[in-house]
Amino acid sequence: MNELDFMIIGAQKSATTALYSYLNAHPDIAMPAAKEAPFFDGDTVTEEAWASFSGKHFPAPDGRRWGKASPQYMGHPLAAARIAHLMPDTRLIAILRDPIERAWSHYQMCRRREVEPRSFDMAVDACLDPVQQLLARDGTPPRHAEGYEGEGEYYLAWSEYGRILENYLAFFPRRQLLVLTTEELKQNPAAALDRVLEFVGLAPGFRPSCLGEVVHRGGGQPLISSARRRRLRAIAPLRWAWQRVPEARRQALRYWFDQKNVRRGPRQEMVLSARNEVRLREHFAADVDFLQRRLGLSPAWGSRYASAVANCDRELVA
Repeated sequence: MNELDFMIIGAQKSATTALYSYLNAHPDIAMPAAKEAPFFDGDTVTEEAWASFSGKHFPAPDGRRWGKASPQYMGHPLAAARIAHLMPDTRLIAILRDPIERAWSHYQMCRRREVEPRSFDMAVDACLDPVQQLLARDGTPPRHAEGYEGEGEYYLAWSEYGRILENYLAFFPRRQLLVLTTEELKQNPAAALDRVLEFVGLAPGFRPSCLGEVVHRGGGQPLISSARRRRLRAIAPLRWAWQRVPEARRQALRYWFDQKNVRRGPRQEMVLSARNEVRLREHFAADVDFLQRRLGLSPAWGSRYASAVANCDRELVA
């Protein structure tokens, strides 16, 4: 079985698309055409299933390193165990963003996809409900195979980096996990890329033409609405043609469409009450503390949580 040499596991909305684009341009790396081609979140995760999947998404083994990017793997409760069982030697790359900003960006994406009618404050109130928190941590991320599905219950759960990475470190040694921040990729993309290349066993110095560019900029409005997409899918000849496109190509086309279906406009600033901002800093305090103490990270946004970290009980949720 030809295993993955490395995997970008997330976090979603943290510049994983940019890193995927940089690495996909490397001549010694092979990655699926669809950035988020899912596998370890599927129903069947076996050597036979991987052989079928890799045969559709990767070239024949030719000495290049195989890589994959699936940000949902930091949100799937079984992904770490499944990856470790099938590919225990693969190297994992996590990219982290200020957890509140990541949640806001996730919310904005769902607004653009027209699956989120609530205000951000209303969504935060719902996600902070103790029962909803437990459900979100154990929930299975949607695959959006037949159209966009809501992800509103995961806005906070997928920003709980300490809880998530602690789970990965229960299955993988620390040396197989590289943690970057969105700020590193934005402020010094060449140095961040060199770290990744050395981590996966390649020489530093490669510079893709897109280095430093904003590969995917989210937006608040879609160019083609969900209602119009449904009407197009209902046209029999189009539906017939789509069903005959190989699944690997369909995934690539869905990914391309999601990147392009954005109406450009001014960046929307976060709308969040002062009360909920305090609640969120307290919510993420133990996770930030874990990153700082256990992983030795000092993200630029860590200071924003300093007061909450000082007063937290340092106990991560199970």
